[in-house]
Amino acid sequence: MKIKSWDIIIKLLCFTVVLWMMNTVVVATEKKATALVKTEYPFIDTRGIAVNDQGLIYCGVHFFGVIQVYNLNGEFLYGLKIDAADGDFNFKLDQNDNLIVATVRNDKVFTINKQGEIISEETNDNAYYEIGEKYKYAFIDKQGNLYQIRNPLLLFPHIVKINSNNTEILISISFITLIFLRLFPAFMTVGLLLYTSLNLKRIKEIIKSPYS
Repeated sequence: MKIKSWDIIIKLLCFTVVLWMMNTVVVATEKKATALVKTEYPFIDTRGIAVNDQGLIYCGVHFFGVIQVYNLNGEFLYGLKIDAADGDFNFKLDQNDNLIVATVRNDKVFTINKQGEIISEETNDNAYYEIGEKYKYAFIDKQGNLYQIRNPLLLFPHIVKINSNNTEILISISFITLIFLRLFPAFMTVGLLLYTSLNLKRIKEIIKSPYS
């Protein structure tokens, strides 16, 4: 049996798409306003940062509509998929270290605890603007440490911790993660759909015949 190279490519593309879909599983919480996300997304349109007293780092990745949570070692813990009706959101920490998230499009305000659970939800059409973008790219904790998002709109954004002694890179999404786990499969999916639509007749012939 002679195997065409493009036939192998199609199969590899399908396999890649399946892996990509498996890698983006979302586990819903009891309330559907947000969802816990197991997958770490690359930093694209990264805005908003906050650090609580326990050292949890909250970082807004607006391109994917999530707030990603890390520890002080830069390890990804979980993500919070925000029900923002495909709109923007701002967030801050309250006096109890709960996360307050306000959306602009559906005027929702969520209070989320350190475990990622919603403890209250309300409607307020001014909350998004009241929170504003004070913590858009930087946050100072109670010890005076500065946490800053560097290169937020460029290809390799990262988060640093700055104090009187040094500057330490805490979180940096690698090029491999950016290309092969997120953007690359997305382009592969688009390419597969285009190829399928342009070669539908030929694909039907392949399905009917055991030989190529």
